Amino acid sequence: MVLHLLCQGLEIFLKALLLLHDYDQFKPKLKYSPKTKSGYGHNLESLAADCSQVFGLHPMRGNLAAELKLLNSLYTQHLLRYASAPPCQCDLRQPPLRNY
Repeated sequence: MVLHLLCQGLEIFLKALLLLHDYDQFKPKLKYSPKTKSGYGHNLESLAADCSQVFGLHPMRGNLAAELKLLNSLYTQHLLRYASAPPCQCDLRQPPLRNY
């Protein structure tokens, strides 16, 4: 559940940055439309990529991009809500992903 809240916060923050940059351009893109298959919805990868582009940042590299991709996959499928995901099997002897 903590990861779900982290992702929600990140989603809101990234959307706020885009709206701050150009409200009229990004407001129509916030919600996903199944009819046109466009819009951000809960897609953290698209939001982060557009924020990077709009604010002139370099794209994410390596492990950071991989971690966001994994989180995005779980978040967009609603697998982080209320323990709806299967328990994670973690090898605590391995160091966490870093190098970003």
